[in-house]
Amino acid sequence: MRKLFVVSLLWPALALAGAWSTPNPDARAMALAQAGVAHQTGPEAISMNPAGLAGPQGFAITGSLQVIDNRTSWSDPALGSSSTVRHPAYPPLVAASYGGTLGNGMAWGAGVGFNALGGGSLYWPEGWPGQFHVETVNQQVVMLRGGGAIQPLPWLKVGAAVSYYRASEELSQAMSFGGQVAQAQVGVAGGAPSWAASLEVAVPGAPLKFGADYRAKGELTLKGKAHFSGVPAAFQTQLQDQGASTKMIVPPEFNLGLAWQATKHLEVLVGFTLEGWHVYKEDAFVGDKGFSVVVPRNYNDAQDYRLGVEYAGDPALQGFSLRAGVFRSVSKQPTDTLSPSLSDASSWNVAAGAGFQVSKGMRIDASYQYAKFDEVTASGNTALAGTYKTSANLFSLGVNWRM
Repeated sequence: MRKLFVVSLLWPALALAGAWSTPNPDARAMALAQAGVAHQTGPEAISMNPAGLAGPQGFAITGSLQVIDNRTSWSDPALGSSSTVRHPAYPPLVAASYGGTLGNGMAWGAGVGFNALGGGSLYWPEGWPGQFHVETVNQQVVMLRGGGAIQPLPWLKVGAAVSYYRASEELSQAMSFGGQVAQAQVGVAGGAPSWAASLEVAVPGAPLKFGADYRAKGELTLKGKAHFSGVPAAFQTQLQDQGASTKMIVPPEFNLGLAWQATKHLEVLVGFTLEGWHVYKEDAFVGDKGFSVVVPRNYNDAQDYRLGVEYAGDPALQGFSLRAGVFRSVSKQPTDTLSPSLSDASSWNVAAGAGFQVSKGMRIDASYQYAKFDEVTASGNTALAGTYKTSANLFSLGVNWRM
């Protein structure tokens, strides 16, 4: 009885799915719909394809700040409708690198970087019809990575990196006790190491490059506290403040890319991403004062199909470069565990941006991306009944400097 009671109160709000992955905060990468795996130009390569660190010479640093303004609307003929309250998130990216050549002319490079991998910021209005499923969610998943690359052959670059994932999650929801409303809040955080391997291949005699990057999964243990307020006396022994822990998996990710220098100034970039969400089988919440819960999830893999174009180096643009991109994310997650804490679905994403070469060593980039998720309807007896419509506006501004 205690276990079932806790499931109904807390665990649905802890659902994760492919949608917690967010676009790379780097302004150039976002404008190109993250299709640039085969063509990295600076320290940001540490987060997308470390092999790209080999080649550029000297010291370089880059930083971008992204703004994500997402909105989800929910409706059900029997229960009503509601929309999330605006609460933007600000994922960052900071990276630095140094490159040189060995005595035989072999290029090498090394770098470190910090960037956001994903998260969610959903704030439903007070008293909305789904308040007993979730009220607020604030989740952040970031990565600290260091690595290096070498160019053993004129047409081949290989790279590797070690990573540390750090995640935090705060959520709240209401509880009903025969007309009396109480509150539950949970805050947990934790981290885990991982690794990555990558390569970049230039086709001899052709304006083509291929890129590949594999990011291994991370298995995180998040620990924190659960707090209950306004609980009737009859339930206070079951729902008392206590330590809390849960497991989170950052899924493995495989990226492929193709870069084609179509003309002197125009480059076409194609990319494919596979997110291995099949490894996420269940959520398990453990309190240190008497209860534990295991809930099946059985998520499906997600795939992204990307296309980007960049027009740069034309004297007529007077230092400007122009970029655009589009991608389709296919994320068919189970609808019977769909939660208002994260209404995942497939989506269309379009992007545009520009860069300006301020000086020989400094470039400023800006980009905009719009994401429109497919309409999705919950099924089964566990999920909150209703249909979800989600969209997001993303902005990024970055500065790149090379000595």
